[in-house]
Amino acid sequence: MTTSSRTARKVSSLYRKTSSAVLMAFAATAFTALDFSSATAQIETVVVTARKREENVQNIPVAVTALSGEKLDKYNMTSLENVAAQTPQLIVQRGGSGSGADISLRGIGSSFENIGIEQSVAVNVDGVYFGQGRVLNDGFFDMKQVEILKGPQALYFGKNATAGAISLESKDPGDTLEAYVRATYEFKAQEPSIEAVVSGPVTDTLGLRLAVRGSEMFGGYFTNNAPGGLNYATRDAVTGDIALHPTDTPERDSPREKTGVVRLTAKWTPDDRFSLNVKATGDVYKTNNNSYNVVPFYCPLGSPQLNPAESCGKQWSYQVNDTPADIAATNPLLNKKGGRNFEEYESYTLIANAQYVMPKYTLSSVSGYQRLYNDWAGDQDFTGTPLVMAGEHFTWHAFSTEERVLTTLDFPVNFSGGLYYQSTQLDFNQDVVFFGSDNTAVTDPTTQYTSYRKLSATAGTTYAAFGQFIWDILPDLQGTLGGRFTHEIKSSFFRQPYVNPGINTAPAGPGSPPPYTLAVPYPFLFLQYDPSNPATQVAGHQDFDNFSPEAMLTWHPTEDMTVYGGWKRGFKSGGFSASAILSTLGSPNDFFFKPEKAQGLEGGVKSTWFDNQLQVNVDVYNYLYTNLQVDFFNTPTFNYITLNAASARTKGIEFEAQYAPKDVTGLTLRGTLAYDDAHYGHFIAPCSPAGISFEEGCNYHRDPITGSIIPAGQLDPTTGSFCDGSAAHACDFMNVSGRPTALAPKWTASFEGDYNTPVGEDLILGLSGNLRFSSSYVANGFPSDLAMQIDRQGAYAMFDASVRIGDTDNHWEVALIGKNLNNEFVIAGAQGLPLSGGSTGLHTTTPAQLLSDQGGVVLDPRTIAIQATYRY
Repeated sequence: MTTSSRTARKVSSLYRKTSSAVLMAFAATAFTALDFSSATAQIETVVVTARKREENVQNIPVAVTALSGEKLDKYNMTSLENVAAQTPQLIVQRGGSGSGADISLRGIGSSFENIGIEQSVAVNVDGVYFGQGRVLNDGFFDMKQVEILKGPQALYFGKNATAGAISLESKDPGDTLEAYVRATYEFKAQEPSIEAVVSGPVTDTLGLRLAVRGSEMFGGYFTNNAPGGLNYATRDAVTGDIALHPTDTPERDSPREKTGVVRLTAKWTPDDRFSLNVKATGDVYKTNNNSYNVVPFYCPLGSPQLNPAESCGKQWSYQVNDTPADIAATNPLLNKKGGRNFEEYESYTLIANAQYVMPKYTLSSVSGYQRLYNDWAGDQDFTGTPLVMAGEHFTWHAFSTEERVLTTLDFPVNFSGGLYYQSTQLDFNQDVVFFGSDNTAVTDPTTQYTSYRKLSATAGTTYAAFGQFIWDILPDLQGTLGGRFTHEIKSSFFRQPYVNPGINTAPAGPGSPPPYTLAVPYPFLFLQYDPSNPATQVAGHQDFDNFSPEAMLTWHPTEDMTVYGGWKRGFKSGGFSASAILSTLGSPNDFFFKPEKAQGLEGGVKSTWFDNQLQVNVDVYNYLYTNLQVDFFNTPTFNYITLNAASARTKGIEFEAQYAPKDVTGLTLRGTLAYDDAHYGHFIAPCSPAGISFEEGCNYHRDPITGSIIPAGQLDPTTGSFCDGSAAHACDFMNVSGRPTALAPKWTASFEGDYNTPVGEDLILGLSGNLRFSSSYVANGFPSDLAMQIDRQGAYAMFDASVRIGDTDNHWEVALIGKNLNNEFVIAGAQGLPLSGGSTGLHTTTPAQLLSDQGGVVLDPRTIAIQATYRY
């Protein structure tokens, strides 16, 4: 028997046993409940588009959590991070560099360090796939609904949905005139915001909706405690002359966000068959620090290694400097704000949805174009010691179109399918300034203080065809069989057109911190591009082909029950590490990574009881991932690399219940409970944290030339390299097979209550509360024994609530909205901080051995906002 057969049998056995036990438990619970014999319908029907057509969420074979626009408004959810804070098993990590986000679902996600990587959780906006993590910066308001689909979604959501998909749907113009204005003030960040919408029919066939929102923080969630006034010392690589460059005192409050979004929607319905919906959106997002949420939370010496005078711990504060103004003035990437730290994001999108309905066929089309750019400049050593500055410019262009057909024949078998095309262009430019860099002999004055410059681009083209046969086997039994074929092409290059010829060290001057030195010239580490030598750049053409099938059975034993089960595959394309570093100690092979794939079983039961007063759903799943894409910074070779973990598995069970009792009008209770076991099957990972010893498990070596991973003491047959933990042969990899993936709590739960009741004759009082629980998890994707201790987020609970008062005609409302009211400090990601730690992979007898300081991406603290809404 093959390994895959044995795996399938084990998964099938687990599915049968678990689902049977769950069904028995829920049946017993439901039928021993209170007497509902005279109940009336209470729970509203939720319509979702999880299968690219409108369906009752209780009738489809998909595990999906739907958040209505009403709920988003109740809790003032203005970002995907806010959505994740109320959604068990979903964790969103905002990154300051790279792709800008890590969206993790059921313990599977993609870290943000590499700008060339796309998320394992696909994000779709009004039917269009958005391939960049910086979609977190897009305007998030006036939403009709948010759907979170769990598990691989290759059939309908495409190539990059191995862990799931998030579908965002904005509101369309209606048949009647609608207008509202909403003003909000959040006290912690001192942030006023205002949004306004006007919508309605212009003619009998044309409707328009204009939605506008803007906000500005005069404070922030985090505090920058960098002292300022320090001197940044440089030494000229040609003359040896030393110069001191003073740093200004940075802004204390972060992120000081400024946001703006305008969305215009036009819906044309000339008859009852054809409709065309066009949305044009412009977004602006600005902050005073691209990495404001990175906090040094663990330091083995009790304080940061680069500056013992600074603090370290779980607090909403950090220390980073601005770039000295005279250095910034020479470089356009650093000088956009005169040397001040900043991030600026702009996005422009155009989306067109068309549908033509015939008696037996429905034809639909969705096309989208997105153009965005993101600039930032800042201190990248995350301490108050000015050592590493960088500036970046990134642009992204994407066009896609998808054409679909759905048959509704008077025949047991129908068909749904279509074709997909996408074209993308990524362009990346970054300048890095290490402590001490200066070169007055440069021919390009913008590189005088630059240590090295990075330039890269990736052009991508995707073709896909997908289809599904829908067979009504019996009146209450339906089978579906389908799949998606994807062909993708990526052409990329990376080069470093300038590398400073000097050494990154300079003596301290008055008011300067002690210099940090690599003790080697920059050209020893960073390979400068030579147009006459192809070996000084990395270029490649990648082709990927994949077929991802799925098969499902859906049984409706009663009108109010859906039982489903099936098998799925998912695919996420490989790619190119566009924001890496071409290190002389690394290999060009480090820039390329393989596709990520998933396959497994999922099934469950969705049930509605007692005249629609109670809904109880359960879902079980077991998925195997191969070549899971994982990013890391390889300290020994000074290189960012995306590796493929050989395998990982996520399996679990999810319960969901909703109760709206007839005897308490206006009350709705919701609860979820989920168990998830996400762990690596086989993974030889980078040693983490930096400074971990040979005895602590850092006892493998990855040859930078061949890429092969070798146990301690074993020679690479090609290059003869090996490691044994000695000073001459340090190791840099470890075995984390069987250990948990990052951001994968075993238990998550939530409980929500919503109550609306009349107050007097003309007022309505609304009360809402949401309590979310998460068990502990490791926030580091490389879980050594030490990382599982120091990079662990402990179990926590977060509580959100809102109180609303308004008139019975829904013309006006005033609300008080609180999020994370118990002020939990939550780490959503952890990594070693630059220029800390040492002697990784050596024996513990090495005197210089020291673990690196750890920085965490931290969620926002307690926020309280007052909100007033007036509707016409």
